[in-house]
Amino acid sequence: MNASYGAARYDGRPRGTGCCVFDLQKPERIPRRRPLRAAPAAGPVLKCPEDCIHRGRCIRLPKGSAYTLHTPPNKKQSDSNVIGSRAGRTLRIYDVSAEEIRKKELPPHLILEQTAGILCIEIFDRDYLKMLCDLRIPVLTVDGFAGMSYELAQCDYVSMENIATSKALTEHMLRQGAKAIGFVGDCRHCNSFYIRWQGYRLALSDAGLPYDPACCILSDDAEPYGDPVWVETKLRMMSKLPDAFFCANDFLALHLMTALKHMGLSIPTDVMVAGFDGSPESAVVTPALTTASIPSLSIGRMAAASLLNHIEQPSRPPLISLAATTPIYRASTDRQALKE
Repeated sequence: MNASYGAARYDGRPRGTGCCVFDLQKPERIPRRRPLRAAPAAGPVLKCPEDCIHRGRCIRLPKGSAYTLHTPPNKKQSDSNVIGSRAGRTLRIYDVSAEEIRKKELPPHLILEQTAGILCIEIFDRDYLKMLCDLRIPVLTVDGFAGMSYELAQCDYVSMENIATSKALTEHMLRQGAKAIGFVGDCRHCNSFYIRWQGYRLALSDAGLPYDPACCILSDDAEPYGDPVWVETKLRMMSKLPDAFFCANDFLALHLMTALKHMGLSIPTDVMVAGFDGSPESAVVTPALTTASIPSLSIGRMAAASLLNHIEQPSRPPLISLAATTPIYRASTDRQALKE
């Protein structure tokens, strides 16, 4: 993972936004493709339909980056991926720049007349998403801007369930003896982070415990969360460390654990740590990280099915779909096992 962050996203990739587009081009007109290196594991998996010409293969939708899957026949298609299916749709993947988001502009080579629907990955800007919805074509977003769940739906929304699992993870640490629990992450980064923060706060409220921002790291996501030295500095600024931290995702939790260890603290004896995402790293770090698994494949299938359904039934109301997540309790929060 990139440790030199500046304005970087929590997954270590440059800040940006991905916009995936289903257009009306027929698959037989798609140029001949050639394989490219596999995209990094980031974001939901979009599974090929049973009748897809790429049966047996699937792609992982990029977070803010475009991965070319074909040899572009002309300059107009040079910034997009093209994936064809005998289902009658072509998937083009465009990268949306920060400047385009600021100016509320579509990618320059996106042709609305050929666009049947838009699938958004990490569109975390409220005004930009509203602009897309105002195009009056089916739009689906995977996750969204912070607080999106509390606004009137304008498009299909697919994500993972966040609040119940975050509440369960926090309650688990309370049962393990925590009296004060901090939160790590920018709760305004995206809707998932915002809902996880709310689940954490709900667990504290139900237990009759106060929410204390002084024992949290809530800095803007532009800050270098991937730098353990920066994290350690934030920890040392606290007058007293809490008994545990709930982190908005595993990436944050892993760097927090590095900082805590550098301070000479034991996990979970001194401080318990829980994350979210079920990343592969969470199982191999010492101690193994308590987290929540996310069914990325199911989310990708739900997104594709929902958008295609909306294209076929453009007058139906927007749908909100959540895939269940599962808590995974591991050694980073298991104080009781140490007493046995």
